[in-house]
Amino acid sequence: MLVRVSKGSQNLIHRWAPILGLGIFTILAALAFLPFAPFYFLDDGFLHLFRLFEFDRVLRQGVPYPRWAPDFAYGYGYPVFNFYSPLAYYIAEALHLLGLAIPAALIATCVFILAIGVTGAYALGRELYGSILSGLLTAAAYGFFPYFLLDLFVRGAVAEALGAAVLPWLVWSLRRAIVYRTLSSFLLAALSAAALIVSHNLTVLLVSPFLLVFAIWEILRLPSGTRRGAFARVAAAVSLGVMLAAIYWLPTLAELPLVALSQGKKALVNLLAGSFLTPADLVQFALPYQYRDQPYPLSFLPIVLAAGALVLAIASRRGAVVLFGATALIATVLLLDGAREIWLATPFLSTVQFAWRLSVLIGLCVAVLIGSVPMAIPSKKRTRFAMVPALALILIWNGLADLAPKRLENPASDLTVAQMVRFETNTRGLGFGSQSEYLPLTVRFLANKLDAAKVDGDAPVIRLEESSATRRAFTVVTDRPTAMSWRQFYFPGWQADVGGVPALTFPTTALGLLTVNIPAGNHRVVLSWQDTLPRRAGGIVSAAGLVIVLILIVFSIRRREREWPAVLIPLGMIAGIFALTTSVALAAPARQLQPAQVDISPELRFIGLQIENASYGASGWQIAERPALLQIQPYWQVKQSLTDQPFAWRTVDGAGRVWAAREQLARYGTGFPAAWLPNEIVPDHYDLPLAGLPPGKYDLQVAYGEPRQFISVSTIELTRGSAPAPTEPQIARRVDARIGDRIRLVGYDAPAAIRAGQTLPLTLYWKAERDIFQDLTVFVQLLDTNGKLIAQHDELTANGFNPTMLWSPNAIVADKRELVLPPNVPPGPYRLIAGMYRFDDMERLPVATDAGPAPDAMIELGTVKVPMDAQAARPQRALDVAFGPAIRLAGYDLDKQNLKPGQSLALRLYWQPQARLDGDYKVFVHIVAEDGRVVTQQDSVPGNGNYPTRIWDAGEQVLDAYVLPIELPPGRYRIVAGMYNAVSGERLVAQANGAELQDRQVELGALNVLAP
Repeated sequence: MLVRVSKGSQNLIHRWAPILGLGIFTILAALAFLPFAPFYFLDDGFLHLFRLFEFDRVLRQGVPYPRWAPDFAYGYGYPVFNFYSPLAYYIAEALHLLGLAIPAALIATCVFILAIGVTGAYALGRELYGSILSGLLTAAAYGFFPYFLLDLFVRGAVAEALGAAVLPWLVWSLRRAIVYRTLSSFLLAALSAAALIVSHNLTVLLVSPFLLVFAIWEILRLPSGTRRGAFARVAAAVSLGVMLAAIYWLPTLAELPLVALSQGKKALVNLLAGSFLTPADLVQFALPYQYRDQPYPLSFLPIVLAAGALVLAIASRRGAVVLFGATALIATVLLLDGAREIWLATPFLSTVQFAWRLSVLIGLCVAVLIGSVPMAIPSKKRTRFAMVPALALILIWNGLADLAPKRLENPASDLTVAQMVRFETNTRGLGFGSQSEYLPLTVRFLANKLDAAKVDGDAPVIRLEESSATRRAFTVVTDRPTAMSWRQFYFPGWQADVGGVPALTFPTTALGLLTVNIPAGNHRVVLSWQDTLPRRAGGIVSAAGLVIVLILIVFSIRRREREWPAVLIPLGMIAGIFALTTSVALAAPARQLQPAQVDISPELRFIGLQIENASYGASGWQIAERPALLQIQPYWQVKQSLTDQPFAWRTVDGAGRVWAAREQLARYGTGFPAAWLPNEIVPDHYDLPLAGLPPGKYDLQVAYGEPRQFISVSTIELTRGSAPAPTEPQIARRVDARIGDRIRLVGYDAPAAIRAGQTLPLTLYWKAERDIFQDLTVFVQLLDTNGKLIAQHDELTANGFNPTMLWSPNAIVADKRELVLPPNVPPGPYRLIAGMYRFDDMERLPVATDAGPAPDAMIELGTVKVPMDAQAARPQRALDVAFGPAIRLAGYDLDKQNLKPGQSLALRLYWQPQARLDGDYKVFVHIVAEDGRVVTQQDSVPGNGNYPTRIWDAGEQVLDAYVLPIELPPGRYRIVAGMYNAVSGERLVAQANGAELQDRQVELGALNVLAP
């Protein structure tokens, strides 16, 4: 019986089916992030996390478009935001300003990118084939193409993923701009082009040839009389998009020769050269797709479906599909080893880093090919309605089944400058990049020590007035001309004003420090980050492009074009993001600063202080909240050369009692005072723990060098006191091991048993007894009884978010980590060990316990059992024999009872412990002659010596195999077995049916040895 659907119902289905389908696709992919974690282990995830943190810090200091990251590169500053495509950071920052924590905002950005990608693929599929079903299938094929998911959930390549998400929108809008003559289509193409440029510049570089060919193809399909107009429309649309994005790309291209990336760094070329695939590795045939390490192969399933679709398209003469197929084929060939020389010989392609970035384009072409299937197969609508969901489900399963982002318990709280500094240092990724690609060329090398001449005479008097991310103002009183340096890299944009007159800024020393010459006298000096000519020009061009867009929107509305609301959606989203971020930047209050003039040593003067979590007033610094630490940013004036010594900070009440104290190296170990020059102004950073301080006023004191002399530099008032001292966590297993001369391991939590192939969760509890001046790597290993390594995990504590340099003395640090066991680990007991080493020289720190120094500098934590998991096994011959009070022999397997000399007897015993055993027992298996003599025997710890009874648990079943060689004369023999104490040799009492068995052994059957 056919049910007739009304036209109104059909319209509702056509309207809501795509929305429902795309929503389901986005939600299904986003479910990979569940259960939600503070963050995920993504290849580039940490990079973007701390870049977003710095982006937010600079924006909140009054900079709507951050270009300079003052806290990167060990505090020297880094122009990363001047060169890196910014749109993903603006999206994440807007989500952060709306209330999400920075890690959560980054994850939410990934979900947003998913939605953009599947929606754009749907629009493209529907545009090309005129079918909702084709659109939905294209969306499923693209959204669940493994490389797109890999970008988001494995690589954490947020910018590249955003570029991939925008790409189908650009292809869709270009086609509409060519085919239709509406202003709305023209504007959508311009906005899409701009969005791709500011999403990921490398994607623009890789897909531009395809976009050009696609546009020419579509133009040539038009009647000859309309081609010129179509070409003009698409050229104008792309030009307008380029104008809109000029604020980014124009200064990027103009100033690229000023950074290391322009020098064609060999490391980048080597990355590219090593990223190609062999023909054997090009396609992964596993179903579902297995997410493994790079280089990343293509997935077999979507490739096969796309190839089938291409065959159908050729047969039905669908030219557009053939174009996408040819593009996919060419791009795939370019992934192969044989194409390496083409890449290396092509200008700019060495900056791509990885050839497999072309998978973005391959994914789009494959999705478009698969989307053509419903229209290429002549069938009834009902068949298509069944086929499309089936194909979509297969593609979803292929993309998601093995997708499991590694969840992290860190960062456990808000990010801090200290975490950012140590993470950048420990990953050796300057500016949170891969190859220091944006390091100014004026920096010849990064030195932690500079030889500087002694300066005669009195040091200039410097009164600091203002300091923010992009502006520093101070007064200098000097009796002679002098060169003043600020601890920042010189880069175009840093300008100086001395006494109201512009002054030249220039780099000095191998570090390329920002320097300005100051004449003798009393002068107010302002150092500020300003737009260079390319930046101003880019801003003007983008503003002009925006004006054109707004004018054209008005004309589109006046023409009553149907599509003008579609233009307002992306424009409104982008405008909302930039309006929110810009309003926060423009409304940002000036950073409060306490000026000072305090000599803390003959070589060093304290000239200012900022405290990030406090406000400054006439009576000093006030803190209304209950902080756990004080985030101190002092400013030093260097009078003479220094040596690398730690700074000591403390708070003292009116009675002279010390409440909080901390000793740290300058700027969390990256300050390098030995590299500070005379007449250099140095911003510094420290954290002072405040746990347990009552309300009241405290002197903030600092000391540097030896002999240590504390000097008061400020007053702190806690109106509500500080956060309470943290309570000691519940520790399941106590340990007392000393590592080096500053750290103790006080305990750990770990399960007693773990199955092969599973992940062993482990929490180590550390305590620093003194301040630590280096970050140490923790190693955890699982060894078998012979010392063979089974599993290992080496990492900084708390995934690098709380390394040892940031530990507060006497506070317990919970360090969670995981050990992944191989799937083929045999059952048995394994030793769990831990320790620490210095990464630079790989030398372990000595370990001492109450028993003395530990061998191999490692801590024996205990034993972890890998169980047998033999509960389902059933013996060939059942028994019910008790050995002692806690062990039952449930049966045995005996393969042959008639053997010839030279053959072997295979026996398997089925033990079932009834309770936990305290000691070790051995099993004996004897072959006994008719006269009672034992003629062959085998005594062993169960499980071939690997599964001792001390690890047996009540309720499990232990399979215990023996192989006895038969070198006996023909005759009849008995097979008996039993157990005895491994120390005393006493046999366990054997009982059956309540009666004790003779000789405390059980007879398992007869053995007939046949004549040869």
